[in-house]
Amino acid sequence: MAVMLALTVCEAQLQLASMCVPSIRYALLPEHLQARLDSEAPAMLIPDVILGVRGNPEYPGHDRLGFRNATVLEHADVVAIGDSQTHSTHEQSWPVLHERDTGHSTYNMGISGWGPAEYLMVMDAALRKNPKVIVLGLYMGNDIADAYRSVVLRQACYDLESSVFPEGVDAIEREDMWNAKIRSQLTERTDERTTRKSCGLLGQCRNVLSDHCKLYGLARAIKNSVGDRIQGALGGGTESDQKWARNVKWSKRHPKTSALEVDHQRTILTPAYRSALIDMTDERIDAGLKITLEAVSRISARCKARHVEFVVAIIPTKEWVFDAVIETRHEYPGMRRLMADESTALERIAAFLNERGIEHVNVGHSLRDFVQSGRQPYPMTIDGHPNAVGNEAIAQAIAAHTAPLLKQHDLACAQQPTRQPTQAKKQRTQ
Repeated sequence: MAVMLALTVCEAQLQLASMCVPSIRYALLPEHLQARLDSEAPAMLIPDVILGVRGNPEYPGHDRLGFRNATVLEHADVVAIGDSQTHSTHEQSWPVLHERDTGHSTYNMGISGWGPAEYLMVMDAALRKNPKVIVLGLYMGNDIADAYRSVVLRQACYDLESSVFPEGVDAIEREDMWNAKIRSQLTERTDERTTRKSCGLLGQCRNVLSDHCKLYGLARAIKNSVGDRIQGALGGGTESDQKWARNVKWSKRHPKTSALEVDHQRTILTPAYRSALIDMTDERIDAGLKITLEAVSRISARCKARHVEFVVAIIPTKEWVFDAVIETRHEYPGMRRLMADESTALERIAAFLNERGIEHVNVGHSLRDFVQSGRQPYPMTIDGHPNAVGNEAIAQAIAAHTAPLLKQHDLACAQQPTRQPTQAKKQRTQ
């Protein structure tokens, strides 16, 4: 009886503490409820009739226009446009580091989910910043597919479609099938068991206790903490090693992913997923590439008309970067095909840009240099976005191209002769 009373008192105190202290409430929740609580934070993106989505001004780290900047700049020396690779999942985005490296103000106009059509549509806003240079982060991982989605499926920038629409493609009929195929690359599992035990009366009771009983939550938190410490003490490795072990275990349950561990580099590769987005034998991807090149050409023309320098920063996939340290691709299913498709796309884009004299840089070479020097530019997870180290590599590669352009622009402005008053004005002043 005394034990039951003590447990009841402890439960009541923990319930009260959870209501008063959000951090305690969060710590005692199971993972699926923690994830739900996280999802209640302000959304990073909000719907937009024209652009599909735009940044949410209320999201942490966004300015009042919804872009990832400390504040809105009326004028910026450099404007960066791109998708999530530019927007960045890390607060130290490459535009921030570019400003640090060059000393020139850099305004980040990248938004997750955007593609070449959206880049073209925000050019007016970018040019209103009166930049000296505009940098377009062209991501090989999904920009080509996004160009097709936006123009053909969402009917954005409809005039881009007229000359490149692939014959025989019924976009409306095949959209869901295509997207489902792409999503399945990361969700397909060899082990179909669910993570929560929901069968039987005992399982249902356990779920109720897990979700609502704070003593149960406290025991779970202690178990997880002590378990990690014991594992480390018994040679289970550092916290990073333990996290990597969990990632490898996850990868083994998902056959379309591969765990890479070579030369102190660790990450989960997703070549099958990326292949679905850059399959050069797919008429939709071929159309997306044509749309991409047309959009880039129009952006270049807009910049040239305003005497603004334009640089295309080609950002390859994480798989392309780590391919530099892979000895045998057959150990990573899908890598051979992905590298063939991505190389073809890279060659076509580079040839197009060279033909039109558009300044460009493949930042993947800088990322590969970091990998080969032992600095890991991506997380150990399936995440294909660069971490702080990766953003630094991208910023350095871009700065090497923009710094001379910025210097040249400043010198040209300094050498322009000051306007002399006309003879009429001289006479009026006499």
